[in-house]
Amino acid sequence: MLKIYSPHVMDLTFVDLPGITRMPVGDAPCDTEHRIREMILKYISKPNALILAVTAANCDIMNSDALSIAREVDSEGARTIAVLTKVDIMDHGTDAVDFIMGRVVSLKFGFTPVINRSHYDIIKRKSIYQAVKDEQEYFQQHPRYQSIANQCGTLYLSKTLNQILIDHISNTLPDLKALSSSQLLPVFGLSCPKVFLEKEKFDELQAKVVELLPKLENLGEYFNQLQRSLQE
Repeated sequence: MLKIYSPHVMDLTFVDLPGITRMPVGDAPCDTEHRIREMILKYISKPNALILAVTAANCDIMNSDALSIAREVDSEGARTIAVLTKVDIMDHGTDAVDFIMGRVVSLKFGFTPVINRSHYDIIKRKSIYQAVKDEQEYFQQHPRYQSIANQCGTLYLSKTLNQILIDHISNTLPDLKALSSSQLLPVFGLSCPKVFLEKEKFDELQAKVVELLPKLENLGEYFNQLQRSLQE
């Protein structure tokens, strides 16, 4: 687990999943592709998970592994955010505008193009700050992207993800509370409503809920923290 603390980053949690490996190399097991696929599905099948489907724009986007496997568990595209990388090295005369504008694939959160540092940039120690600045200039000056430059780039993506996460927490919090209640009551042998519980029993249950669900107890403060970071 990698934790990054900075006043200049959004409050987000990512699970970085591997891409699909078609051909096992070295001493990798022959069912590597199946194992990776099962691992990916384990995470993205959860209804409260947001899927960040990253695809290289200089390849066949319609046959993207990321979009294909995301569609298996999110057929309506309601929790899939598509990210297009390598927009700056697409074949001459081609661009990703139709995808960004939603004319090809319909996703609730659409497609966001970004430009990451190249291997050469990393060797030359190009800073992330400079890379983001160059990325903004590219979209603002490109004849096909300049009219939609405010919907492109890493900064736009980070703010969008932060807002999506806030909305997602707000929408799923009632279900999480209901689920925790329905699962905890049977565990403690308490299947009757609160009004019928003896005070001692209810106090005991309440104490155990606080002990077992600290994250849920602190979710309100975390929600407010996300909102403050977005406003900044």
